[in-house]
Amino acid sequence: MSRPARFHPCRFGVVGLLLAASVAGAEESYEDRLIAWGLGQKGRQVEPHPAGKPIEELLVASEDVFSESDPWPSLFNVIHVRTREEVVLREILLKVGDRWDPALVAETERNLRRLTILAVARVVPVKGRNGGIGLLVVTKDRLSLRLNSFFNVQLSLFEFIGIILNRSTGKPEGSVGEVAVGRPITSLRQRWSFNVEGGWTVKTQRTFCGAEVCLQPAADGTDTAVPRIYDVRQLRAEASVTRSFGLDWRLDVVAAVGGYSRRYTAPQELQLTPAQLELLSDQVLPRSEDVTYLSAFVRFSGTEFRVLKNIDTYDLSEDYQLGPVLQLGARWAVPTISATHFVELGGALRYRWLAAQNLLTVSVAGSVRVVPGSEAVNRHVALEVVNASPPFEGGRLVTRVLLDVIKFDVNKRIQLLGGGNGLRGAPAESLSGRNLLLLNVEYRARAFELRTLFVGLVLFYDAGSAFDETIQVTHTLGLGLRILIPQFNQETIRFDFGFVIGGPERIGADRLNATYGQVTDLRPVFLDNPLGGGCDSPSCR
Repeated sequence: MSRPARFHPCRFGVVGLLLAASVAGAEESYEDRLIAWGLGQKGRQVEPHPAGKPIEELLVASEDVFSESDPWPSLFNVIHVRTREEVVLREILLKVGDRWDPALVAETERNLRRLTILAVARVVPVKGRNGGIGLLVVTKDRLSLRLNSFFNVQLSLFEFIGIILNRSTGKPEGSVGEVAVGRPITSLRQRWSFNVEGGWTVKTQRTFCGAEVCLQPAADGTDTAVPRIYDVRQLRAEASVTRSFGLDWRLDVVAAVGGYSRRYTAPQELQLTPAQLELLSDQVLPRSEDVTYLSAFVRFSGTEFRVLKNIDTYDLSEDYQLGPVLQLGARWAVPTISATHFVELGGALRYRWLAAQNLLTVSVAGSVRVVPGSEAVNRHVALEVVNASPPFEGGRLVTRVLLDVIKFDVNKRIQLLGGGNGLRGAPAESLSGRNLLLLNVEYRARAFELRTLFVGLVLFYDAGSAFDETIQVTHTLGLGLRILIPQFNQETIRFDFGFVIGGPERIGADRLNATYGQVTDLRPVFLDNPLGGGCDSPSCR
């Protein structure tokens, strides 16, 4: 990108110099250089006109995690086993003898980029030996300590087990686990998929406000208070099947059967008084229940995708589905075999527009639980609007507005705001309430590259409130630094320093926070999963 004529870095000191460096880089991108490397490895040339030509062969060029162009010693490659060529080949939706199909090529790229082991995945048509073409897949692994990873488009298996340690004593105090097996949807042409999954959680739940456990005061203003700590015992299992229709437009119909058991109790070691136990039960503990349910969901979506860059992950390809994604669903707790009887209804709509390099996404979701003979509970509504402007002055303006409101919540959730969770510059988790209002405005400068290490600046303004009834907005300003290390993670490393407008002038370490991802990555799962149904279809990612 050439430097805009009106940009004068000398007027802005160090910030100006960094912005100037970000817009004065070479035209060739990081992924373009990897493609050039892959072509050299295989001794091939790009086929500029692949349309209609048969595929003669499938080729894979996988670069080491740490190469000569990277700022890290290549010696580190000894602790990483590069993904085998046959593993990558199994993810390709085209085979030898097929004709070049740009839609399937794009789907193959999206599937490969979703694999956590790969930092980069690009599919390139190359000139064939006998008048056809070759399909060259260029990949770069991301560092991991695994012996190897195997993926199969016909069947997937996932398992996870973790032990929870008390940070004060170092002793185990719980565990979490999940296992799932199924046939995922990997192509818009696939018609059937299924999934069977289960899991457990045994832990002590602590809600922290900064470095200390939050205290729940009594509603009547007395001195009674209780720490927001309770024991969690959860079991869950679900089996689902999906039938899909359409190519230009996608309709997924999902049916599922499942159940869960949830138990929330006061830890005995707290030795709470009767008044504290009553307060914990009334204001903190979610509802314990055993449920067996039947559910059904329908999803309607467009199938138009765009590959963009320099929105969240700088020079790496980002996949965005344009147009609508509409979800409607219901879950019925079967009264004959379930101790709890209810019907949950939910829906979500997301629409995304791309025009003149401006990316606008609007998401809205709602759900309610209807209990026979009782008032409806869990009345939940969320709205989010995110806009990434066209590039200007070497960067983009990214704006997000989020509103998340719930009434008659049987799970007694609490929203915390402050620090790295969205209101940067305010003390960590200094605001709390059942509901959330948040505005984030960022100018994200285009990154400059230091031997495949990408560094960019962010100027931000945040405004937010965590509230029960009355909205009181806190405003903050600050400066951030983003670092992308493709060899380790596709998410940026985020450093932000800010201060509260009109607040204390004290500057301290509590105004600095560091984490992974962009601030817009912090969003309610509810917006995509109003009833927890998920979306396996590639058309709604």
